[in-house]
Amino acid sequence: MSLAASARAEPRTRTLADRLLAAIPLLSVFFWICVLYMWEAWRHGSPWLFGDELQMTQLSRAIADTGHAARRGQPYSPDTLYPYFTAPAWLIHNVRHGYSTAKYIDVITMTSTMFWTYGLARFVVGRRAALFAGAGSVLIPSLTFSSMLVPENVAYPYAALCFFLVVWNAGFIFQWGAHLIPARGPVSFSEVARNQFFVVPRQLSAQLRAYLFRRKALMQQIEDRDIQQLKKNPPTP
Repeated sequence: MSLAASARAEPRTRTLADRLLAAIPLLSVFFWICVLYMWEAWRHGSPWLFGDELQMTQLSRAIADTGHAARRGQPYSPDTLYPYFTAPAWLIHNVRHGYSTAKYIDVITMTSTMFWTYGLARFVVGRRAALFAGAGSVLIPSLTFSSMLVPENVAYPYAALCFFLVVWNAGFIFQWGAHLIPARGPVSFSEVARNQFFVVPRQLSAQLRAYLFRRKALMQQIEDRDIQQLKKNPPTP
């Protein structure tokens, strides 16, 4: 085999520049959706859900001024961390600019849901479908809350993050069960990370289809693979 042929046979290593280029579609969609919601927030000139927004504003401004939550000058214990999240916006002494900054923080935070939804979708579908799922998760009526000072702006991406972490940890368990990593002995972190991003999504979707439509063959394949693994790494007495 010639040197040129052997070079073509070797898989190309993805560089940091390659990864940044691959992230451009996702970041572009995120940017333009943020622009749209920021324009809506800018047009939303005053509180609409007045009671809730007024209370969150009082708590956030008290935290920015004194470091402690207060309502109408009296100490108050909020049942959410949202006032602490938007408190830095009220360090701006101009009320109008502080209110706008708090809304823009909410827009960016709530729109970030698409990153966790994209990562969640990548476990079962390709990049284009995952990008569609990520964009769809933030192009829904619930995102109108992003123009209001309410805790839902943090709760929405937090819920998406929790779902993503559940599936992410399930991916680690899948790697061990599918023998993508050795059952015993040292494990390479780089190998685990690569499997999590590139191998697990393909194999998980393929085995899910096999479980639904070719269950008997799948069970036989898993049994044969377990036997081979035991032969390769027999248990120590």
